[in-house]
Amino acid sequence: YDALLCSLNDTQKRCQDLNGDMLRVADANEELHGTLRTLKSTNRRLVEEVQKQTEELSNLTTQRLLDMENLQRLEDTLVQERSLWAHEAQRAVEEEKRQCDEEYGRMTEELNGKIDECRRQARGMASKSASIRAVHAQLKAEVQGFSQSFNTQFRK
Repeated sequence: YDALLCSLNDTQKRCQDLNGDMLRVADANEELHGTLRTLKSTNRRLVEEVQKQTEELSNLTTQRLLDMENLQRLEDTLVQERSLWAHEAQRAVEEEKRQCDEEYGRMTEELNGKIDECRRQARGMASKSASIRAVHAQLKAEVQGFSQSFNTQFRK
């Protein structure tokens, strides 16, 4: 009977030790389970944050591509406008040159006409001047002749 009692006591003591070990393992398991829930929650938040950042990165990439396309369109438009401005400026210069050439031609004709008129008038004046010189020479000769005859008559 003593051997059974001793065996019972040993078995009860081992059961208590095993029960204590089981409680410690259960506490540790509960703590690990809580840590696991926390880690899962943290992991879920990190995954959500990564997804948000991935989405934002995708949006930024898309926006950059749209901005690059828009910039290219603006640059193309600027090149076209510069070309149009250059053509318009060239056309304006050519039109102004044409108008200046026409005005120069009109002025040249007008001034040549005035020069021709001045030459005609100068020839007419030269002719009149020659006539006046001839008349003057004739009058001078008459006055000298009259003066000599007058002097000779008064000296007598």
